[in-house]
Amino acid sequence: MQMIMNIIQMNNIKPGDGLVRSKSFLGLIDHYGLYVGQSKVIENHPLHGVRLITLAEFLDGRQLLRIKRYTGSEWSRSNAVNKAHRMIGTRYDVLDFNCEHFVNHIHNIGVKSNQADVARGLFFGVLAIGFIAAISGD
Repeated sequence: MQMIMNIIQMNNIKPGDGLVRSKSFLGLIDHYGLYVGQSKVIENHPLHGVRLITLAEFLDGRQLLRIKRYTGSEWSRSNAVNKAHRMIGTRYDVLDFNCEHFVNHIHNIGVKSNQADVARGLFFGVLAIGFIAAISGD
């Protein structure tokens, strides 16, 4: 527990800040969560949807990569945390409402995910290459 408190204090993490840690073994995919205070994080998990967990559970032994600072007043920060709490139970969707979408939505950036956009681009790129190969082959 002391290590978690040190992470919070050393990084000056405040309720409403987005937290990012590596999700995949190779570090290609990041996992996002929203710090809500009292060493708790609200995340959007593929199996559980939006849920409240501890910061230790969120980090899952991995290093905190970066913090997406919430910009706004203390009042709007509090509203963002309340909005996140109201979303508990919302279902996860890898392309339309993943963990990055969730944090961006709470931060009023919009429901968007750079990771999902890259995945879509790769998928359609591979599909296009396959299609071109199929129509140009013997």
